[in-house]
Amino acid sequence: MTKSKITTACLAVVLAAVAMAAAKPPAKPEVFKLTYGACSGAEMLARSVRAQLGTKKPEGITAEPKYKAKPQYGSLSLTKDGKGEAFLLAVDKSAPTALNYDVLYIDRNRDGDLAEEKPITIGRGKNGFELAISVKGRKINRLLSATAHMMSESAGTLILRDRGAWHGKARLGKANLDIILVDGNGNGVFNDAFRLPENANSAPGQPDMFLTKPMTGLAPDFSAFGICPATLEVGGKLYNASVAADGSSIAFAPFTGKTATLTAPEGLTTILAAGDRITTVTACDGKMLVPAGKIRPFIYSCRQKDKTGLEWMLMGQPNFKAKPINVPAGGTMAFPGGLPVKVSVTAGPVDKVTAGSTVKLIPSVTDPTDQPVRITPIPGKGKLPPECPTVVVVKQGGKVLLRGKCESG
Repeated sequence: MTKSKITTACLAVVLAAVAMAAAKPPAKPEVFKLTYGACSGAEMLARSVRAQLGTKKPEGITAEPKYKAKPQYGSLSLTKDGKGEAFLLAVDKSAPTALNYDVLYIDRNRDGDLAEEKPITIGRGKNGFELAISVKGRKINRLLSATAHMMSESAGTLILRDRGAWHGKARLGKANLDIILVDGNGNGVFNDAFRLPENANSAPGQPDMFLTKPMTGLAPDFSAFGICPATLEVGGKLYNASVAADGSSIAFAPFTGKTATLTAPEGLTTILAAGDRITTVTACDGKMLVPAGKIRPFIYSCRQKDKTGLEWMLMGQPNFKAKPINVPAGGTMAFPGGLPVKVSVTAGPVDKVTAGSTVKLIPSVTDPTDQPVRITPIPGKGKLPPECPTVVVVKQGGKVLLRGKCESG
């Protein structure tokens, strides 16, 4: 073999070794086990489950307790398709003269015998109760609360909400996360995929989601929301999250696809669709790391303080018709929305605007893309504006003028 051929062969071996070293296998997802139990915030986020009530007794009921009022009956299903796994139930009053139906009987073992079931006290502010359901062949005790709403003496609705969720701790890089999994559509499955519909006016249903920090205050913190299937930014890096169907675990793996950058006001958080995943990112130093390619902004929020120290929440409305933008790998584009906002004011009711009358100023706020946004003051430092501002119509010369302040200061 000649010297030149030996040199070429050695170079090929070196390049192959470098390529093998560079092509590291993707990191294995890190799995975090979760526990089901009572969770603050779960009841606010999960969809309610409803059962229609009536005075006709279902054929499956074979024995009943001694009621104190005329009962109403229903059938409750918590399964994905709303079929099977049904629980027969009855609601009663704690006293014949009670105003509300505040006692619930559920046929937990589905044997038709309500007489053997322990009565459950229901109503606003009452403690939750457990109900065992089957998810993927596994039994879990679901913690629920219930209220009965009567339309008449022979018809009503039983409304149930989750008081519990799967929860636990996770760590990504240097960040400690407080995970809460929420069964958004109330079917017992915690990882139903949400797809942002094309050219639609609303979502097909409430999505399954998880939080990465506890719910605090009245203003939503979108930076803590992960909608299944989720990609989220933590500590300046993107991660893909996978949720177990029964909610018992969540796994995180580093995002290995190509990325791009969106410029945005500091602290702005957006939830957007990138491919077949819902991505949550927050601007840091005015930049957001996002998956490259076609993305569709869905909703966003950011907080700003005014000169008085009052903090305001700027929240974009869910936009199902958002035009997709293509961000090439390594490229940079501006986020379509956020600050500055445009405000227009109208007086209402218009047909009553006359000298000496009192009217209300109604502001309309839009972002740079003309999408409606909502501005809400957050209680804290600074003076809150009046909740229902009005103005007095005055006449100066031949002109009618409005004097006063609008809702947003």
